[in-house]
Amino acid sequence: DGIRDIGVTGVQTCALPIFLNGASIEIVPYAISDSSSVVHLSGKNSNRHISIEPGYDSTIVNSKRLDDLVNTLDLDPISLLKIDVEGYTDKVLENADICLKRTENAIVEFSILDLTERFEGKRNLVENNVSDVFQKLKNYLPFVYYMSRSAGLVQIERSELLEIIQVEAMVGDFLFTTEPKNSISIEIFLLRRIRELQYENHLRILHLRDLEEKMRY
Repeated sequence: DGIRDIGVTGVQTCALPIFLNGASIEIVPYAISDSSSVVHLSGKNSNRHISIEPGYDSTIVNSKRLDDLVNTLDLDPISLLKIDVEGYTDKVLENADICLKRTENAIVEFSILDLTERFEGKRNLVENNVSDVFQKLKNYLPFVYYMSRSAGLVQIERSELLEIIQVEAMVGDFLFTTEPKNSISIEIFLLRRIRELQYENHLRILHLRDLEEKMRY
């Protein structure tokens, strides 16, 4: 049947699934949420978000749980599951056990900034959410890697996830997979990153000294 992928992207508990089967792409007209019902979306274009009550600019969209969508489309196996939902991955995964059992690879965004906004700065809630999402994915896809733009795949454990996100601008994509991949260790990655930051700081210092010299004249 070719490659079968699902991309889930959107704002808050709503997501737009994109189903890729071989060379064809199908955009499925459902929001992915923690229940199969309807949701009200407000805003424009990619900035739409779920409204508690319908407003003048809201649009009613049918919502589905991820497992219901997977069964409806008869997706098995799923080569890749991509989730980027602005800090609401737990809602997408709340009814996704069937989907995860069929998934071979998942790329999931973790955003500390979005989670901090969602939980109003309560760090313990942010850390608990990250831990719960990480563990649910790892139960089905045991090999986990940070996808670094500069270093490639970095193998990690749960305790290192927050640390690595904070090093990389508070947001990052992580690969969860059923098979081990070629990667580097977290220790090597952090050492390289520290050296990069030291070099960047050195260049800033040189730039500031150059500005000071110019200001003297």
